[in-house]
Amino acid sequence: MADLVVVRAFSHPHEAQLACSALRASGIEATIADDNIVAANWLYSNAVGGVKVLVRPEDADAARDILDSTAVVQTGDRASDAMPKLRSSSSQKLRRLGGRTTERHLIVLGLLLGIGFGIWNLLSSLLVPLADDTIPALLVFYGPMFAIWGLTAFVSARKTGRVVDGIKAGALVAFITFVVFDVMVILRVNIFLDTLTGRLDWQNLTRRFQVSGFDSFRAFINYQYVTQSPFKILVATTIGAATGVIGGFIGNEFQRTPARAGPT
Repeated sequence: MADLVVVRAFSHPHEAQLACSALRASGIEATIADDNIVAANWLYSNAVGGVKVLVRPEDADAARDILDSTAVVQTGDRASDAMPKLRSSSSQKLRRLGGRTTERHLIVLGLLLGIGFGIWNLLSSLLVPLADDTIPALLVFYGPMFAIWGLTAFVSARKTGRVVDGIKAGALVAFITFVVFDVMVILRVNIFLDTLTGRLDWQNLTRRFQVSGFDSFRAFINYQYVTQSPFKILVATTIGAATGVIGGFIGNEFQRTPARAGPT
């Protein structure tokens, strides 16, 4: 059957089958469309516009009259009236699901970054234990971390077209990264404590320990690192949000550029 027209749409395949049977009993050749898609998942009904009953164009008016005179049309009308609400509800569910999925991905990324940079830090202490934390060394270490935060924001903003999503992504990944990384820093300090005390940048900590009242240098160092962790995580999250602003604006512009470049 070619050049068919839709005379009614239903939410469920069985409703469309009843309408199709009623039309065939009246001598009108009819068929249905999208019943297999909806049968696979009822929520798809909203996306495809329901299960459709189709007839030849010349039979359309008669088919509508027949359906209007049967009880089937009442179900179809209710389905058609409810369709916008169902589409809206499904869209909201999909957005929430997509948001949760994206958030899980960001958390996983933050965990992997924290572990990865933590291992890098451990290996640095193992291979070059007495290397001081100079500004160039810190830039080499933290630069890639900040760049990844900004890139994450870029991808998020480009995907959604919202700068704020890029900022949130950058801040979330930075927060998770530094929570994990700070735990591994404390682990590294405890593993290499005897070696690290020989570094020049640890001399101030040694002097502070002598007047701290702590009996154990290890306990003092752990206390210092643990109490400083919240501030470090806050600073890292702020930096993540800042890189998120940059990456978010760039990603938003990239997301909008194709639309402006369309044919005139």
